[in-house]
Amino acid sequence: MIGLLHRPLCFEIRCFKDFNKTISLSLFSLKVLKTTFKITFSKKSSFSKRSSILTALSLFSLKIHRQANRLISFSIIQLETADLEGWIKDKRMLNGIKVIELAGLAPAPFCGMVMADLGATVIRVDRVQDDGTIVGQPMDQLTRGKKSIAINLKQREGVALLADLCAQSDVLIDCYRPGVLEKLGLCPRMLLEKKNPRLIVARLTGYGQQGDYAKMAGHDINYIALSGALSLFGRKNEPPVFPANILGDFAGGGLLCAFGIVVSLYNRSVTGKGQIIDSSMMDGAAYLSTFVYKLKQARNGMWDNARGDNFLDTGAHYYEVYRTKDNKYISVGAIEPHFYATLIAKMGLSSEEVDQLPDQNDSQQWPAMKKRFQSIFETKTRDEWESIFKGTDACVAPVLEMDELHNHPHSSRLINNEKEINPAPRFLIPVAATKNEQSQQQANTIVTGGDTIQVLKDLYQYSPSTITLLIKSNIIGQEGYPKTSSL
Repeated sequence: MIGLLHRPLCFEIRCFKDFNKTISLSLFSLKVLKTTFKITFSKKSSFSKRSSILTALSLFSLKIHRQANRLISFSIIQLETADLEGWIKDKRMLNGIKVIELAGLAPAPFCGMVMADLGATVIRVDRVQDDGTIVGQPMDQLTRGKKSIAINLKQREGVALLADLCAQSDVLIDCYRPGVLEKLGLCPRMLLEKKNPRLIVARLTGYGQQGDYAKMAGHDINYIALSGALSLFGRKNEPPVFPANILGDFAGGGLLCAFGIVVSLYNRSVTGKGQIIDSSMMDGAAYLSTFVYKLKQARNGMWDNARGDNFLDTGAHYYEVYRTKDNKYISVGAIEPHFYATLIAKMGLSSEEVDQLPDQNDSQQWPAMKKRFQSIFETKTRDEWESIFKGTDACVAPVLEMDELHNHPHSSRLINNEKEINPAPRFLIPVAATKNEQSQQQANTIVTGGDTIQVLKDLYQYSPSTITLLIKSNIIGQEGYPKTSSL
């Protein structure tokens, strides 16, 4: 096994498994570097044999020598032996990445939670008032795996403290309106130029950093409305129906912002440079609607009609939700002809009735077919229909309520022992976490300002005397810590 860890002008290669395989793989790698990239090697290293396949043979470093942006040579230097099992336990996906999340609601907390689920150390910055009172975030439920530090950003010293934390961190998640960071004296470009050129500033807003709506207040429903996405949801001749706040806040907002951060981290591993991300919920919702936008442009019959009259937007009978006998619901998505045939067969229609059915894609018959399907589905309960269709390719599934997930034989995997929805996607090659990291992952709630001292002391190496002074000056707050005390 060879793990490749990028560094500026430097690569590290960890060689594992048994001696012979490692030698062969290493020699193959050297050959490829020589023949493909025309790289010369100034020194060869020897390998020390180990018996356990869980023990690293050696840790090597390939230092790149550059001249006018051209690779000149690699020098190989043996550094140390390493234990594979210990190395894996210390590495989760984003282990070692420090993320500063300015406290907000919905999209930014979700973005931070995604980063924490991937192993990053995420620190939510909460507010301290001038009298030392810590301002909580009772509506923020997306705190899994995070820490909380309370800073008074109305004071110059508090702003300076946050700037110093950014100088020692990898990511800043900014959920404020455009221009707020600049007014605080934390202009992202200045942070990169003067504090930390490797910093990634993710600016997550509703309408983006520029334009007529940029500084206007809004919520998910407004952002997806202006993106065009909201116009796609709803039934024929009825107003658009918004999908709660999932599309704008979480899919187009928090998740795409997290994706932008991870891409920027990868780019930084290659270039050594940070990034400023303009991630807006309006942009994200529009981007997620690309498929429908292209279909409407194509005018190929797949999405030419008004809302609620196309095959994917409640127009077709074979892509619809039907009420069952017990007033629950079943979803049907049998688009392809062979899936549709399976659906019809399982619904209990006789051969004569099947022969008399109109063509699946005869849109003039869709309303009548919907009524017919509804009359059939309301003859049995939802669970009875699930039993009938289970194991088939009819593209039918029950509509579960959120509180039913943990009892369903398949969907129960979505909920963990702490009654939390599990992160996605699932990584099938496990990377074990340390005990401290496991406890951090399992912490589903945080105390506002409850980690201020620990974060400053352990993660940013502030001295006890400095932390005490900041607390007594109401620049920072620590929940439950008396101002008269000293660390």
